Amino acid sequence: MNRPTLSRDPCRSMKRQWIFYIVIGVLFGVLNFYLVTTRSTFWLFAVWFVPLIPITLYQAKATRSKRSSALAGSLTWCTAVIVYYLTNIGQWALGSSSQPFLRVSNDQSSYFWSNWKSVLASYILGHVIEWGIIAIVGGSAVGFIVASLYLLFSRNNSVSDPG
Repeated sequence: MNRPTLSRDPCRSMKRQWIFYIVIGVLFGVLNFYLVTTRSTFWLFAVWFVPLIPITLYQAKATRSKRSSALAGSLTWCTAVIVYYLTNIGQWALGSSSQPFLRVSNDQSSYFWSNWKSVLASYILGHVIEWGIIAIVGGSAVGFIVASLYLLFSRNNSVSDPG
């Protein structure tokens, strides 16, 4: 029996890659929220680089583009930063003991909404902008470096290996 062959749509495949990078960024942001509390230098380093290096390496292999790899790195880290602070908001709203005045159950307080306005405007927005800039620059730099090294070594191996 002849099976129909499915044509691979490169645009659809690329969309899936970028969605996958966003999903990894979401997971990375949530894990970062919980792992940062360990205060271990190893975890602080690992939580930032372990998810990013495979993503940028894969993107470099798939596209052979430093720019695309840098974009994948910054997208992943930016997503992680935003999700990290959204997780923070969720913790406070649902009952973090460190911010009891922000709990949803405290909504009858006369200062409830002004407290949230203050926290969202100063702490959350300020940190998302600050760390977002770091994510764009750092994620791009890591992606560019990983892609450059991959392309350099893959070109050297293909030249020196005739078969």
